[in-house]
Amino acid sequence: MMARGDSSAPEDLVRRFVELAWNQGEEQLAAGLLGTEFEHHDLVTDVESDAAGYLKSILGLRAAFSAIELQIHEMIASEGRVAYRWRAVGTHAVTGLVVIDGMSIDHVAEGRIVQNWTVWDRAWLERELPSLLRPGEDGSQDGG
Repeated sequence: MMARGDSSAPEDLVRRFVELAWNQGEEQLAAGLLGTEFEHHDLVTDVESDAAGYLKSILGLRAAFSAIELQIHEMIASEGRVAYRWRAVGTHAVTGLVVIDGMSIDHVAEGRIVQNWTVWDRAWLERELPSLLRPGEDGSQDGG
């Protein structure tokens, strides 16, 4: 049976997901912690995805930034909602050290994460790796 968080507090489930998905790249185990109707909302890129899309984006970032680790610095949980401030630290082949700060709110129901809302600091990527955000473009801010 897939890993489930039925007996855990919502904040424990979220910490386990972060560890499995972001820090270990354990896609199948992490997927077992997400609800069947999971929704991810990235408020910076305006991207929405289901569980498979969200896990694919995490694995893509793990591939782009070696040794990436998502560190949770503060967490508040109430009534099935878990808000956390985080920092992702990794290494990129071109720029070296990567540090991105963000905040997420996860909604937990029936022992699974059913929704994630995330906002993060896009400024570093805009400045250092614009092609990662806009593949195929020259990186200029004016779009052309």
